[in-house]
Amino acid sequence: MKLLKYSPLMFFALLFACEQVVDIEIPEQDSQLVLSSFYESGDLRIKANLTRSLHILSPENAGDIWDASIRFYENEVLIGQLEDQLDTLYASYQIGIDSLGNPIYDTYLIDIQRAYFLDLAAPLQTGKTYKLLAEAPDFKPAFATQELLPAPNVVSFDYKPRAGVSLDGGSVDLFKLGIQDLAGEDNYYEIALYLDDAYDDIDTTRFWQQRYLEGSFTPGVEEGQGGSLLTRDDLFNGNLYNIDLTTWPIDTTNRDIRLVVKSISRDKYLFSKSINAYWNAEGNPFAEPVIVPTNVENGLGIFSIENSTEFIVE
Repeated sequence: MKLLKYSPLMFFALLFACEQVVDIEIPEQDSQLVLSSFYESGDLRIKANLTRSLHILSPENAGDIWDASIRFYENEVLIGQLEDQLDTLYASYQIGIDSLGNPIYDTYLIDIQRAYFLDLAAPLQTGKTYKLLAEAPDFKPAFATQELLPAPNVVSFDYKPRAGVSLDGGSVDLFKLGIQDLAGEDNYYEIALYLDDAYDDIDTTRFWQQRYLEGSFTPGVEEGQGGSLLTRDDLFNGNLYNIDLTTWPIDTTNRDIRLVVKSISRDKYLFSKSINAYWNAEGNPFAEPVIVPTNVENGLGIFSIENSTEFIVE
């Protein structure tokens, strides 16, 4: 048998002989307005953020756009124009009890946000169509429309502390919901959990902090952004659907629980799923790229109007 001998020089010659440099030309793209706004039923204020898109190789920071005009319409009738404002949020937390047994709170600054705001005379109405139109120098006008859907018909609700079991066998709190779905149309739902860890001393309203819902064994329930859960009525169109949700045990001694079930648009459903997938893929070089959908015409972003049914556990 003959043995073939190869020198290291021959190996590198073969290696570099197979190398081919390919120049990929990335086309130029015009920057677009990026508009985002989330409204929940009952609110008396519209808030919107406006930035711009950048080319994938751009070294710039997108930054906010403050020389824009953002107008709000109801059934194509102008309601008003959003104004650039600062929104300062304060909260307080309990630090003790006074001699009469009343709680003592300490106030602290949570955040200062600059955005576009419009104060409303009354909350938005179910069944009406609303539009946000943003215009800024050197950009095409961008707009998005949404309809305020009916609130979800939640016919049953129950909260059972430490009555559930997690995937790893641990004890978890259990929420049980029964949603009566509307027949003949595609419906999408989002479920979110909040705790009142603090109170806002400026306007005396509660400060609710969102907490992760750990999951559900109910078929058709998916993870959404920020710890929320999502479902659509593919499996129960027009029928009653019972859903079990779990979260890690909550100490309710000095706090209340708020569970919110929202009717959302298909746009918000896909957006929330994609944002959750985006954060799950962060730092993973083998994850597939996540495409975040948009419902903004002539631009990018998301405009969402949500109607909700909520439950307070005191």
